[in-house]
Amino acid sequence: MGEMSPAEINEIMEEIPRIEPILGQVKGQVLREFYEEYAKVMSPTREGAGAKVMELFREVDTERILNMIGKEHPQTIAFILCSLPHGKAAEVLTALPAEMHKEMVQRIGQTAAPAREVVEAFEKTMGDMMSTTTTANAGGLQPLVKVLKRVDPATTKKILRELEKDDPEFATTLKSSMFLFDDISHLDPISLQRILQDVDTYELAVALSKAPRAVRTNVEKNMSGRRREMLKTDTDNLGNVTNEQVEAAQKNILDVIFRLEEENQISLSL
Repeated sequence: MGEMSPAEINEIMEEIPRIEPILGQVKGQVLREFYEEYAKVMSPTREGAGAKVMELFREVDTERILNMIGKEHPQTIAFILCSLPHGKAAEVLTALPAEMHKEMVQRIGQTAAPAREVVEAFEKTMGDMMSTTTTANAGGLQPLVKVLKRVDPATTKKILRELEKDDPEFATTLKSSMFLFDDISHLDPISLQRILQDVDTYELAVALSKAPRAVRTNVEKNMSGRRREMLKTDTDNLGNVTNEQVEAAQKNILDVIFRLEEENQISLSL
């Protein structure tokens, strides 16, 4: 075990869920004993132990992470989400039951750092392997925004609607820190024109097909006449598009926007 890499451990984890005759409770015990054994060889005093543990989590696919955390306390799940890369955290958050989304967002966004008792509960469940990283993983508004940027627009909007009902103050704070597809209606001409250079016209037509009129108006104002005609032609020939197609197109365009923002090519100040 001491010579095993995270990738090799991950291979073992891949096989455990495939052993159908093992009941869920027994399977969970097998996983727990495996982690405890791994904790023995990954002593917290060993140099780089914390980094290797986080590497282990990052290499596990979304389905297996869900199997591991499904019965954990919500704050423990939020703690784990904070420890994952933003893209992976978004995948896990989206895959969680819909009724958990709002609570996860609140716990991640409103907790500066995980409570010590939560960390201890997690250590008891998974072994001591997380002990070297207990102060390194924190939630907060900005990490939450980075995760939600990678969640599909429909899920994000649903979460925000639920937050507006139960916690309007936090919902307002969160929305003011995020950029949604509908916010394209407020983008400045220079930023929007740069974005349109990297967006396919047909995909834009799909994304705009169910967007507020103000979004289309701002887009068309910042297009050349020829591109505007192309957009009109694609829109006229769309036929029936599903909500899933619209959401996928909007997410792709948001991905372009966030990439350009990270590269400092545009400003999203509204």
